[in-house]
Amino acid sequence: SHTEAPGIIDGKILLPGTYAYTQGVSKLVDGDTSMNHYLSAFDAAETCATQVYVELDLQEPYLISEIARWLFWSDKSSFCNQTAMLSLTGEFSGEDVNVFNCSTYEDCGPETQNGRTFKFDPVLARFVRYYSSRNSRLNRAHFLEIRVMGALQGPYLKPCRSCDAGTYKSSSGSAGCALCPRDTFSAELADINLSDCEPCAHHSHSSMGSHLSTNCTCNIGYTGADGGPCPGCRAGKYKNVNGSVP
Repeated sequence: SHTEAPGIIDGKILLPGTYAYTQGVSKLVDGDTSMNHYLSAFDAAETCATQVYVELDLQEPYLISEIARWLFWSDKSSFCNQTAMLSLTGEFSGEDVNVFNCSTYEDCGPETQNGRTFKFDPVLARFVRYYSSRNSRLNRAHFLEIRVMGALQGPYLKPCRSCDAGTYKSSSGSAGCALCPRDTFSAELADINLSDCEPCAHHSHSSMGSHLSTNCTCNIGYTGADGGPCPGCRAGKYKNVNGSVP
């Protein structure tokens, strides 16, 4: 499920991360998009080539698909060289994902009280950085609010694991593994085809999802070790139970 509550992702308050110039990063997630308070990086850059940033630590990985942000908007100035980056590790050293960027004042456009929202294909991440350079009037960067939308629950966030022995899965996606049918077994992990489920020896049987050859036991009228060949009872003898009983 997704949430659009200010500063909250699936009921979890976004904890403040780091900001290189000003304390009080909690202002970024307090739900206030007015001009009452904001974070300023004074003398941030003489040109658009230099960026400053704010960072949020979500405390857990989320499947993030949308970011909304507000910069100083009352004078309708523009901020150049903006970038939104997501990272699972927080290193931001090549493993990060760029989900938005604009370069020039014209490209980034004037700021408004509605802020700006970016939607993108879901990215699994814990850390969010928003970079900006100076605005078109002053060599300062002003951050008001950041909201992150995503999902904590769902198949995307569960690590993929191999199918257990005795099961298989022949298609990609979040579906579960299927049990090997009766009278077969599979001792291998991560089987991908029904044919990977090996048949029991003749005149023996197993239950669904069997994962050992010894799960195959001889039928009535046939005898032998579990998992092995099951020859018929000799003339003059009988067997009225399943298994390896003589």
